[in-house]
Amino acid sequence: MLHMDRPREAVEVLRLITSAMLGSVDLAAQISARGALALALARIGRHTESVEAAVDTLRLLRAMRRPSSHSALIGISGVEVLFRGREEGLSREYEQWGHWERQVLHELSRYCRVFPVGTAQYGLWCGLAHWLDDSKERALSTWTQGLAAARRLSLRQDEATIAAEIRRRQDTV
Repeated sequence: MLHMDRPREAVEVLRLITSAMLGSVDLAAQISARGALALALARIGRHTESVEAAVDTLRLLRAMRRPSSHSALIGISGVEVLFRGREEGLSREYEQWGHWERQVLHELSRYCRVFPVGTAQYGLWCGLAHWLDDSKERALSTWTQGLAAARRLSLRQDEATIAAEIRRRQDTV
């Protein structure tokens, strides 16, 4: 539902899934579902709940000693709401925002060491962090590296997302 741009329906399904997972030992599945829920909530404008789901996803990521499934990338990527939230001014409402952003990048870096398929996403979010820190040239360089990784690994969706981010920002450099 989320990938079909039907976030309201995705929220309903993901809430059901996450509530059914309480107590589950499958951390990768919990991470995937909670991160996707954070993203779906953000897309329907439920920002407070989205941030709560993202922070909960970070807590689950810390509990995972070593990334054990490639599917955890869905959840890690869902925590993008923390970067988009800074861009939209939500970060002013939370003292811990910078810590959360650093933690997302740390967890994504940890994931990439085990599953290189996350390299493009890492480039996307590191690039956005650099951009938001007003390091525009560094951001474009990081996005270019992420785009190369997406092409090398045939990750078409990541490739399209990073290319769109570069196009959107290049005019403001």
